[in-house]
Amino acid sequence: MLRTFSIVIHFCATLALIGVVLGYGGPIFYGLDLLGHFRLHLLIVAIVLFLLALSLGRMGAVWRAAAAAVIALAGLSPLWERPVETAGGPALSVLTANLHYENPRTPEVMATLIEANADILVTNETTTATLDGVNPLNKIYPYRVSLKTRGSILRTVIWSKYPISDESLFLEDTVGPTGALAIVKLPNGRRVSVLGLHLAHAMPGNQRRQIDALDKITAGVPRPLIVLGDFNAAPWSHALRRVEDLTGTKRVPGYHITWRGDYPSPVGPIPSLMGHAIDHVLLSPGMAAETVNLIPIPGSDHIALGAVVRLPDAWHRGMAAAQTNRRRAATHQ
Repeated sequence: MLRTFSIVIHFCATLALIGVVLGYGGPIFYGLDLLGHFRLHLLIVAIVLFLLALSLGRMGAVWRAAAAAVIALAGLSPLWERPVETAGGPALSVLTANLHYENPRTPEVMATLIEANADILVTNETTTATLDGVNPLNKIYPYRVSLKTRGSILRTVIWSKYPISDESLFLEDTVGPTGALAIVKLPNGRRVSVLGLHLAHAMPGNQRRQIDALDKITAGVPRPLIVLGDFNAAPWSHALRRVEDLTGTKRVPGYHITWRGDYPSPVGPIPSLMGHAIDHVLLSPGMAAETVNLIPIPGSDHIALGAVVRLPDAWHRGMAAAQTNRRRAATHQ
């Protein structure tokens, strides 16, 4: 029995090592990035296998498990990224929430979002029930970018307390990302661009093509830019690095588990024990997150991710100087 157990540990350590190494292959074959999403999970598995193999004296398994742990740890740098120093510009609160397309608890969801009271809200897997004319959420967010449809699903919706211009929708899941883009006019007279996204899974979805489309979508979009939503991608994944590169943004640091659903399988749903950090907020240079918070969404397998964002300090100072000059000019007239 002990010999059989040792063989199983040796086999599992080998699989863990192979899985960790292949998880770095996303730039070569995109489907391998799916394994990379489980890098933290494989690290924990490798550590457990290392301890078991060491206690049994199975040195071959010990070295394989140790190698898997070291290689996995080397690719988890976002876990210890330090937050950017808060910018000195005006504050703006944002929130991204995947509501789940089969969510039957719409009134509770709306109450949760109202209590969160973000300035700009991005919802994914949004249902038409959330746009009911008597819904109090519509009073808080009079400006929206959403699909005009008689169906039950609106997909990505941008909700804003402030006026929106130049809005666009990206709803073709096989061509571009499911998402929405809006230019929000803030009370101080300036603008901030907001891109809400819901990307497909790395495999067998169309995530790679969706991400590649971001280059054209964000070309010429005014900065500063906030990108937020359900990326279906881990913080250290090749997918998220591509999104950052193509949009000129950087993920707000921290490891925030925002999904605790079930994995589909031929034998039925398998519960996720550790969950995944797949919802993110990305900011263009000069912006920083002052605070980050998680808000459970009733009836959804996602947890909403919110942040209080500080707009660029230089941009704010430039605006203040312009206002001063206008006042001086008015005084001399």
